[in-house]
Amino acid sequence: MTVIFRLAGVDGEATEDRVETLADAEAQAEALQVQRRESLCQVFGEIGGVASVVEHLEALISDRGQEGSMEVLDVLLRIAQACSEAAATRRQLVDLGGMQALLAH
Repeated sequence: MTVIFRLAGVDGEATEDRVETLADAEAQAEALQVQRRESLCQVFGEIGGVASVVEHLEALISDRGQEGSMEVLDVLLRIAQACSEAAATRRQLVDLGGMQALLAH
């Protein structure tokens, strides 16, 4: 990033735009991350990923106590959480019965 510093004279001879505050780089990075997650979730929903997550959640309900089911459940819950944060897949999650599957477990 190039920074140009020039004092404005009393008679207003400086012509560069004044910058009162600098944008927070961390906030910009976070906004970019949210936008990226939204687009990834949208693609995930388009290829049938939300339906697959709901299907596997329902299967885990019937397989309680099976070895490794808690690890799979942990991953599925993280994916479901990401899907619920994106508007594109939130509706799919509700329509496909994802909330009932989550509440039943």
